[in-house]
Amino acid sequence: KIMRQIYAKAKVTLADLGEEVDNQQDLFELLFALDKVLDSRKEDTLPIDVASFETIGLPKADAPGWVAWQKLLARPYFVRLWIIQEFAVSTEVYFLLGVNIFPWWNLYQFTHRMQVHGIAEDQRQMANPDVALAAIQGKNAIRNLHFQRDRVMANDPRKMDDLLWLGRFVQAKDPKDRIFAILGLVTDVDRSEERRVGKE
Repeated sequence: KIMRQIYAKAKVTLADLGEEVDNQQDLFELLFALDKVLDSRKEDTLPIDVASFETIGLPKADAPGWVAWQKLLARPYFVRLWIIQEFAVSTEVYFLLGVNIFPWWNLYQFTHRMQVHGIAEDQRQMANPDVALAAIQGKNAIRNLHFQRDRVMANDPRKMDDLLWLGRFVQAKDPKDRIFAILGLVTDVDRSEERRVGKE
């Protein structure tokens, strides 16, 4: 409850993604090119053929920029339990990557538009299976965070069952945190009737 109040009152929440990724310049060049390509196709939802990347102005699928993008999404930050509350109630959220700062919704917009055009992490073949799986989890986590944030901002009902389901896909050191981390968001629980939650 206290952390929820802190995030809600903060003008800006800065979420630290850690040090720069390898080949970060290649990553930014990829995102610049990707933005142009996806923007030119905003009225078109047809899948983009990975084999046509270089033809339409994108780096080839195994280029360093794509590898850096996958490693960014694979970072453990995106599957940490407590960031659900951080994202949902903060007025503004910005990511810090090395010394670079950018709005969180930039990342969401890229993942969303890539999904629409068939080139998201679960729609492309990636060389490293471990990074691929973590990148898919990161992409899905960003989508879920966006959904929960929209519900809070719209003051929509938020059921305990739904948030507990979301908790299955994130990590927590203490099992009790899977309850405590979402209590500040649910709207169908009488906080005056809370009980002590044990590990069982």
